Formats: sequence, structure tokens, C-alpha cells
Amino acid sequence: MIETEESSGFGFITFGELENRHKSRPPRESRANDAEWSSFHERLRGCPDIYDSFPCIFYIEVDNAIACRFFAVPDRLFVDDKVYQWAWAGALYTEDAYRGKGLATRLVRGMEKTLRERNIGWGGVFSNDIALAIYRKLGFTIPGFAPRYLMMKTIRPLLEYHLGKRKIVKVFDVFYRTLAKAFSPALIVRAHGKYEMEIVDADGLSALLQSTRLHHAQRYHFDSSAERLRWKIGKRSDMSICTVREKKRGRHIGYFITKTRPITEPFGGKYKDFMLMTMMDYGVCSDRADGFGILVSQAVGFFMKSNAEVFELITTAGTEKRIDWSTGLVKAGRGMSFKYSIPSTWNFEEDSKCLTSWELNHFSADAFAFY
Repeated sequence: MIETEESSGFGFITFGELENRHKSRPPRESRANDAEWSSFHERLRGCPDIYDSFPCIFYIEVDNAIACRFFAVPDRLFVDDKVYQWAWAGALYTEDAYRGKGLATRLVRGMEKTLRERNIGWGGVFSNDIALAIYRKLGFTIPGFAPRYLMMKTIRPLLEYHLGKRKIVKVFDVFYRTLAKAFSPALIVRAHGKYEMEIVDADGLSALLQSTRLHHAQRYHFDSSAERLRWKIGKRSDMSICTVREKKRGRHIGYFITKTRPITEPFGGKYKDFMLMTMMDYGVCSDRADGFGILVSQAVGFFMKSNAEVFELITTAGTEKRIDWSTGLVKAGRGMSFKYSIPSTWNFEEDSKCLTSWELNHFSADAFAFY
């Protein structure tokens, strides 16, 4: 049965109710909603952290129609020796006719209340300034922005945005590509000097994670089990899984996962028409301090030999220890915003308000980046 508040039109659907669609359809649900919700349901079915009572769809109903909705994906938050239930919220959408009426704010307030009552914390990423102001007003904690690092083989998208498609753009881009190509051998050699990288499938990654234990530099981190990663990767053909180990001793340093795809819509609201490789996730198996840096260098070397034109990494790992300039990466823009709300009974310490206490990247923080 769908739970609603008649006074506000707020309601939510649990995963168990989605499993029984004939019992959980909102009044006059449109075909578009039906197809979208069914797709989301199918994705959730394979999630290792899902359970029947987890509220996964929240909505505001106006005149017997869904006017605003929010999706949620379950996760587990690990803090020291404790485990907490978590929800990542995303895919917020309001129908055009109902925008500017405060429905999204009411939806967030209702969602937060529902999750708190079930002792579930929730977080979200990639919010704009207007949304962050609303979340802050509602009492959310906003630790800050996980930095974005980029490396470019071409500056054509950047120049075309600022100068248009002029001949001078091609001249400058050819010059830049020549410089990038000149430096690429050094980056590739640096990546493959003492270490070797192997491209594996999901089974290979599972074998690695079952034979070793990941080292988490930050106190607050999320489920990085083999089952969770296998679910995220799914059957996608645009992702590559790479493991890294020492050549001499054969000891594994860790793994990283990349996603390569064409950017046809404005990236960051500006740049388009290029191939982007994103380092979606990584895991350090070794307790050596330079483990993360080694993985980044290997990923950059992998990028240099690929057909991708831009490399992207969003991470909080570089906020305490600067990402080595010799990797060729530069910090660009504000990166990925992070906000959260937790039940008062959790009694988190003050360090939870500090961005560097959280282990964040595309896979561990953005539950919809792989969807």
C-alpha cells in the first residue's frame, strides 16, 4: 500500500511495493512514469543492499497526477566498526507546469522525514547553488565540493565554446595536440615503470577483492564490496576494469574503473563533442601512502593510449595530499557538491562535517552515475 499525506500530496513507494506493481500504482499514473519506474525497479532488483521496506520512490501528487518525484538507491555507510543504512537521492524531476511552486522543497522535506523515521541517512551530489541553498535552509550538512581534476589531449571544445568554430581554433588545437603528444611518452613510461596494469572483467575484480582487503584512507566510506561493484558495472560496454600490481613482488596495489563515452550535450553546461574518460572508481589494496597516486598514474597512462580526448577524476583523496603534478592532471572547477542528512541518534562527531573525512568519487557517491 502506498503511504501518502493527503494534506501535502506527498507519498512514497517501497521496493517491495514495486515488486507488486498491481498494488502500488499511484492514481492515474502515466505511461511515461510507468516505463521509467519499471526501468528503475529492474535496476534495483540486482542491488545487493536492497530490501523490501526500503523507500525508493518519493513523489508529490497534484490533481491525481505525479507532479514531482525523487528516486533513492540504498547503500551502507561504514564508520569505524559501525555500519549505517544509507540512501543516495537523485533524478529529481518536476513537471514543467508545476515548477516554481515549492513542490521540490516539500518533497525533500517529506523524504527526509520518512528516512529519518526508518533510521536511514541520505546524501546527494551534483547540486547547483540554488538547490544547495534550499538544502542548507532545510538543515542539511554541506561539507563542500569534491575536486575535479582534468587532463586534455585537445582544447578544441574549450576554444569552440569561447571563440566559435573559427579557423584559429584548429590552429591552436593542432599546436596543443602536438605538445600533448610530445609529453605522452613520459606519462606512459612513468605509469608502467615499476608496475603493471591488467584489464580484467567483473570476475577478475571479484577475485581480487575476495583475496585482499581494501585500505580506506577516510573514516567515512561506503559499500565497496565485490557484489556492489559488480552490480554497478553490470553489462556496460563503456567501462574498463583495471588492476595494478608491482612487477617484482607481484603484490597488488589496487584497481580502478573507467568509463569512456562521447559527450554530445554540454559538459558542465559548456563543452561538447569530445570523447571523455572518467575514472569512476578506485580501490587501494596496499597500505602504502602512495597507493592512490600509483593508481592515478596508471589511469593516466591508460588514457594516453586510448581514443579518449579528455580525462576526468573527481575525488576527495587529493584534498589532504595534493595529486602529484607529474600525472598531468590539473584542478578544474568546483567539482562535485556533497550534502547529507542523518538521524540525530547517530551522534556523528564534528569531523563528519569535513569533506576530507569522506571517501567520495563517482561510484561511491553518485549512485546514478552508472544508471
